[in-house]
Formats: sequence, structure tokens, C-alpha cells
Amino acid sequence: MRALPAALLALALCACSAVRPAEMALPDGVRESTQRILLSGIGSARTGTVTAAGFSGPFERSASRFDLSGRYSSSGGGAFFALTPAGGGPVLSGECETRLKTVGFPRWGVSADVLPLAYSCRLSRGGSVTDIMEVQEARGRDALFRNARRGMLTWENIRLDFESVHAIEGSPLGTADALGYRVLRDGAVIGAVDLNGAPSVLMPTTAEPALREAMIVGAVALGLFWDPATLD
Repeated sequence: MRALPAALLALALCACSAVRPAEMALPDGVRESTQRILLSGIGSARTGTVTAAGFSGPFERSASRFDLSGRYSSSGGGAFFALTPAGGGPVLSGECETRLKTVGFPRWGVSADVLPLAYSCRLSRGGSVTDIMEVQEARGRDALFRNARRGMLTWENIRLDFESVHAIEGSPLGTADALGYRVLRDGAVIGAVDLNGAPSVLMPTTAEPALREAMIVGAVALGLFWDPATLD
């Protein structure tokens, strides 16, 4: 096997090192005003342990699909997680369920949702279910040629909204499935949940304890969400 000339080898190595993985597009200033926190342990497993920002605990998730010759299909599944703070304190947990039912007309190649996509979570702090999280299929222009999702979460006195991101940073191209989610508070983007590669959350550097908990819980719930669109 012939070795590449030194100059050509250096050029090849330089080109390879210059290739960066695609990143989801975010508004200006979001990356600079946040810190990236990895959601370690999720990967593609059905069960395991997730660790994030001093929280750690078990998770389980499932997904199922039934299809009757393209005339009727039903998708289901869910997730469960329980996060314990490293220094002790109330356990943060979530029980989530996925539902989607579709009827199809194979002869014409069309289908319609009779029960639109919904990913619903009951959230608890210290064992008492007090908050919720919902992710649903976005409609209208947001859903044109892509599997757009919108959602919300309530945690104590905080409400966060989620919008799926399909645009790639520095590129006119986009993706059908979500690269992650923008996180909004009072209509302004304050962070993100990045699902492109190793799941992570972009946490505001000035987040108060309750907001920090809310974003960790929301990020873990989204990281465990097996979207039926990605399982087809």
C-alpha cells in the first residue's frame, strides 16, 4: 500500500479536521448565554441510568406500532424516569405516554390522523404529581414537509414552551425530523434541548433553581421521547 505524500496527507488531515457535525440553528446569543449539560446514559437504550447536572436516576421507555395493511395504524409507548439530586433532596420524576392513531387510504396514497400525536407527561417533585408536560404535532406552515412539534411544561410557577428545530446552522438545508427543541419562557428563547448526537440541554447561566429543575426534567423527557415519525 502506497503512502500519501506528506503534503497531500497534511491536506487530507486538515480537511477532515475542518469537518464539523451539523448543529441545529438557534437565535443569536443563545449559545453564548447558556451552558451545555450532557444527558449522559440515554443513548438508544430502553432502560438505563441518566445523569445530568448533579441529578441521576433510572429510566425506562417503550414504543409499539400496529399496522393493518396501511388502512389503520396505532402507535403507542411511553417513558418513566426518576432523578435524585446528588446532595439529597426531593426526587424529580416523570411518567409519559405516547398516542397516535391514523387511518389510511392505500388506493389514493393518503392518510389522516384520527387521534393526533400526543406525548403527555405527569411530573412530580417528591412524589406528588403537580405538573405536566405535553408535546403535540404542529399544524399549518410549521409542519410543511417536516415533522414539526410544539409543547409546553409547567413546573411549580414556571411555564416553558418547546418548538422543534429543523434548520441546520449555517446551511439553507433542513431536516424532516427534529434536531432538537428551542426552549421559550414568556415568548423569548432562553435555551434549547439538543438531540442531534449525544442529548444535551443548553441551560441559561443565570437560571434559578426552579428553572434549572424545570429544564432538566423537560430535557430528560424529550431525550426519552421515541417520536413515532422517527420509527416508521
